[in-house]
Amino acid sequence: LWQDGGYGHYSRQDGMYLDLLKKLLPNFKGGKVLEIGPDTGVFAERLIDSYDITDYTVLDLENNIFDSVKKLQNKKITLDYIFSQNYKDLFEKKFDILISNVVIPETPKKYREDLLNHVIPNCNSAFIIGQLTGPWVNGDEYKNWILDLFNSNYNNVHYELTSYKRCHVLIGS
Repeated sequence: LWQDGGYGHYSRQDGMYLDLLKKLLPNFKGGKVLEIGPDTGVFAERLIDSYDITDYTVLDLENNIFDSVKKLQNKKITLDYIFSQNYKDLFEKKFDILISNVVIPETPKKYREDLLNHVIPNCNSAFIIGQLTGPWVNGDEYKNWILDLFNSNYNNVHYELTSYKRCHVLIGS
């Protein structure tokens, strides 16, 4: 993924991702958002401008997080940021939606499983973009794990292939 275009190249897909969110989660109106790996904050900004977002929490690497925080700091929301090494601080928090674009499959297995196994049950819905199989994951292992996680926490689970780099959108509500 990172070979053509470098850091942030996938953020050019934000319009498509927002359209998918509107299409596949039509009942989502806003509220409290957790975004894992917000990159430059472009998608977060579009989401805030399109929905009634009250609280926005970003989780990212310490050396990356301030790109998105800088973009969002003047929005009329409650903004919180958590460095990735402090991800367990999220375990007791509740969110209306979890958002992640491309990041989850690329994170180390132990970290992503601990994070999502504890956070997904506290999110009313989830919207994750990423490859379900491929070089970032071990065969179908990731796909099977994340689909099981979604199916055990949400009544409605849907995934479909996007037009970007064999990435799927995975939705639970």
